[in-house]
Amino acid sequence: MATLPNNEIAENLTTLANLYLLQAKLGRIKANLLLINSPDNAKTATFINPNLFKIAADEYGDAMLWTEIAKANNLIDPMQDGIVKLIIPSKVAQSSGGILNA
Repeated sequence: MATLPNNEIAENLTTLANLYLLQAKLGRIKANLLLINSPDNAKTATFINPNLFKIAADEYGDAMLWTEIAKANNLIDPMQDGIVKLIIPSKVAQSSGGILNA
């Protein structure tokens, strides 16, 4: 097994660190663009490990309307990890039966 010289390892670690910083900045840009393009009557909320089924049930009284929250936030999975800022539309269409038509 070949090993890399120390200077190459250092360069690779620096590149990796810069990629993680770039990923974080792109995430913030995406969140800001979603907020800019959200309907005026929508609200935003920050959640830890959000479950879109539960949020839809709490907001609309119908867990199957999780798809409306997903569409507003460009998501496809009703279960999210981490701290997530979500746009919650105030008006929703009729229930899609919980099937996301992305």
